[in-house]
Amino acid sequence: MAVNLSKPERVSTQTIEHYRQNKVKHILTDLEALGVSRLAGAKVLLARGVFKWFAVRRSLIKRKEQWKKSETILYGCLRSAKRERDYYHIAWFRGYIAALQACRADIRHLCKSSRWQAQDNDTEAQRLLREIYEGREDDDSLGVN
Repeated sequence: MAVNLSKPERVSTQTIEHYRQNKVKHILTDLEALGVSRLAGAKVLLARGVFKWFAVRRSLIKRKEQWKKSETILYGCLRSAKRERDYYHIAWFRGYIAALQACRADIRHLCKSSRWQAQDNDTEAQRLLREIYEGREDDDSLGVN
């Protein structure tokens, strides 16, 4: 199926993963196509915390990468402890590595979760998501012409 990436208002469960994400500039380009100036759109996104959450997501990804590097170093320490038969530190390194792996898995799950979701405490967003899913794309309440 060919996806028209210049028309995000035609998003569906089948096409959602084809659209670029995680940058304010993509949202501003889409809003510009709807007649909203880039500056006005940027001010709204800034005031509503979108800039922050994109930065937080990026920080989480970087943190996950740092944890992976730490895990590699800890595996070296674990090998040394095994050679020295230092059972206390073997157990300690294993526990630390397991904790890092669990944290990385949690962050990976969050960052790779489906785009087709709304936060649990925003009933309006949940309603709009259902309307989009049900194909009510011409509904004025969605702001799509």
